[in-house]
Amino acid sequence: MNAINQVPLSFDEIVRFRQSEQFPVHEVPDTKALDILSVYLDDDPEFIVIDLDTIDDVRSRRNDGRIGDEWLDSERVSDYAEAMLAGDKFPTIVVRKMPDETSVVIGGNHRRAAMQKIGRKQAIVISVVCNDITASILAGLLNKIEGARTTRSQRIKHAAHLVASYGLEVGAAAEQMQVSQDSIFSLLAVERTLSRLASCKGISSRQVSAVGSTKVKTISSPAITDPVFEALAQVAVNPLVTNDELADIKRTAIRLPSEAEQIAFIQQHAVGQLKRKIRPKHSDICRYLTSLEKLLSQASTWKQLQVDANEAELLKKRLKSLTVIMAKLNDG
Repeated sequence: MNAINQVPLSFDEIVRFRQSEQFPVHEVPDTKALDILSVYLDDDPEFIVIDLDTIDDVRSRRNDGRIGDEWLDSERVSDYAEAMLAGDKFPTIVVRKMPDETSVVIGGNHRRAAMQKIGRKQAIVISVVCNDITASILAGLLNKIEGARTTRSQRIKHAAHLVASYGLEVGAAAEQMQVSQDSIFSLLAVERTLSRLASCKGISSRQVSAVGSTKVKTISSPAITDPVFEALAQVAVNPLVTNDELADIKRTAIRLPSEAEQIAFIQQHAVGQLKRKIRPKHSDICRYLTSLEKLLSQASTWKQLQVDANEAELLKKRLKSLTVIMAKLNDG
């Protein structure tokens, strides 16, 4: 059992606990939170006394209130702790009672951490019983009315999470998080495209993370077949290709009648654009490579660089390969 008192507290008991030295008046019954909870819960929420150290940290970290953000802001925790020591009052922490009898915070992770920072061992909390999707919705709504407010970007992420993870309708998610349906559709499309991009052969996770959101939106289209998307993806991850160039290639390619023609056009024009960009600097690069090759052919250079014979041979081979590639680009 992770609560000191699993039996719901009466109003008189709450007052008595909060007047004791063990439970300073840091928490106040939050009517806004109770109003929200009463709408989403079948059973009335309960006030219980809980041992703060026994709350499930791992599952509390997965609180959906701030999708994609760090679990705790240490500066905010310190601010809360200082305010608590000064006697400020805070809304009551809300925990979800899990089927295994453990408790998970769905509203108040920063408040809990601040209480622990100032030495609090126990607290009066609001305990609720609900399913996963209700817990996710409540985590977002409670963050909107308590503590630091969630940003519009965080609410959009949360709404998209409700749709993708729990199957909630986009309209319902938009209403719950108070964002537009278009913003949710847009984020979901970007996330699907990033996932699709990550599954393409020859594209690393580093390349995916480096692709700008503008390029991702440009190639985002469920109507594009996987082979055509893969060809476009190879162009998108190349930093030398601008989004305007990528958009032009895509726009022309998808008008072609067959998949094979679309892929051929993308590959041909992507290479052509790269050649046009590289050619003006080709002669300078070749001169530099030639000079570097001569310099590295001298044994004294390797000694100065403290490179052994095996590494030296490997570097020479790579340099020669690069020279060959530059020559081919120029000839094309």
